This record gives sequence, structure tokens and C-alpha cells, in this order.
Amino acid sequence: MYRIIIFNLKGKIMKTKKVSGAMAVPELLIVVPIIAAILAVFASCADNESRKEAKNIISQVPSTSDLSVMQTSQPPTADYTDENEPIFISAEVPASYPGGESELFKFITDNILYPESAIKNNIQGIVFLNFCITKNGNVEKISILRGADPALDNEAVRVISELPDWIPAKQDGEPVNVWMTLPISFKLTE
Repeated sequence: MYRIIIFNLKGKIMKTKKVSGAMAVPELLIVVPIIAAILAVFASCADNESRKEAKNIISQVPSTSDLSVMQTSQPPTADYTDENEPIFISAEVPASYPGGESELFKFITDNILYPESAIKNNIQGIVFLNFCITKNGNVEKISILRGADPALDNEAVRVISELPDWIPAKQDGEPVNVWMTLPISFKLTE
């Protein structure tokens, strides 16, 4: 479609070159605004596509092989703890698991039990969990952002609830509560 429009415009421009004198100017005055309008439409479409693409990039989730911990941008529950303290979406110094992500993944893989019902029914998927790391390092307010199956969801929540204390996030040098998101992938091997 774009090529047809460009070729038609090219034909119009070529026609203006063939027309002599007095007729060339009015035709050129008609063609130039049309070209400008089409370019403006293409520019706005490209701008909208860029915005959509940027939103898609921002909203992309990790692949099934990527179990990375990330701070979430949309907490699903209250923005305050039970003690009425704010829960940050992100902090200057993020919360971290003792020993780093590799130790977190080791804890999860060592403690997760694939539910029997999911094995029997060949159920696989990724469970996205959201939870709060308190200023004391405790894991609280666990919720499912996107579940795969009730059995898988319950097992993911169970394992996250058993996590030991984290190193809390810091804002202005002070420990703060922060939201975290963690995808847990359940995949059966043959």
C-alpha cells in the first residue's frame, strides 16, 4: 500500500514537469499539500507505532527460561503495610536475597514440589508472583499476578512464603518496604 501511494505521488510530480507554464503552478500547489498531508499521516502513524512498541517493550515479561527477580511497576494490593508504612515500587538500593539471585533460584528449585495433579494432567506454565519485602527483610503480601493453574499457583505461593529474610531495600540510606515480582516456571521434562 505504501509503495502504491508513493508511485502515484511520483506520477503526479512527473506530470507537473510535463505541463507547461501556467498549468504547472496550480497542479503543483495541489500536489505539495497532499504530499505534506501524507507525510504527516505517516509520521503520526510511525510515532504511534513507536509509542505502542515502547509500551510493548515495557510490558514484556521474561521468557520461560528466565527466572529473574524484578521490581514491579504495578502493585496489586495496598500501597501500605499493616503498620501504615509505604511500600515502594522501586528504591535507590533494591532488596536482595542473601547470596544473590543464584542462591534464590537454588532455594526455589530445592524446595519446590511439582504438584501430582499437574504432573498427571501434563500442566505446565509460569506463575508470576508479587510480594513485599519489608524494611525488616520479611516476605509479606504474596499475591498472584498471573497464574498458570491453581495447583501450580498454590505451590509457588507456598515456596515464596518459606523464603528466608532478604536484605531490605534502601531509600535515602534508610530501609524501606518494596514490591517485588518473581516468575516461577513449571516445566515437565520428558
